[in-house]
Amino acid sequence: MGITAGSSEVPGRNACDRRHTYRIIIIIIIIIIIIINVCRYVKRHDGLANIIHQKLAEAAKLIDDKSPYYKYMPANVLENENFKLYWNRSILTDKTIPFNRPDITFMNKKIKNTFLIDITVPNTHNLAKTITDKQNKYQ
Repeated sequence: MGITAGSSEVPGRNACDRRHTYRIIIIIIIIIIIIINVCRYVKRHDGLANIIHQKLAEAAKLIDDKSPYYKYMPANVLENENFKLYWNRSILTDKTIPFNRPDITFMNKKIKNTFLIDITVPNTHNLAKTITDKQNKYQ
């Protein structure tokens, strides 16, 4: 069995070896696609969270700067006499819960009301599941 011009056979390799190599290549491609999608999701998520944080801070008069949303960098804590706004901070609770780090925490000191804002940017095919997951996460 010799190698002829135009042959795709590699000396010392049988069909089983080639199939194994192709499977490894496919797995690597899938991993790369997943990493790219995760990076895109994080960018979309953080971009939306930044906009919401900025609009809350402006509405509560916690910031005066009217920078464009794409340049806005949220401060970890913003506070005045009426409101407190946290960015990506853990919440201390009496009972231990696994999910205690919402994206944004907005507190109205006067009426003693707190809003935990946990943002998600789901695809349309998993919207219902995402809503249920987020609701269960903080109950």
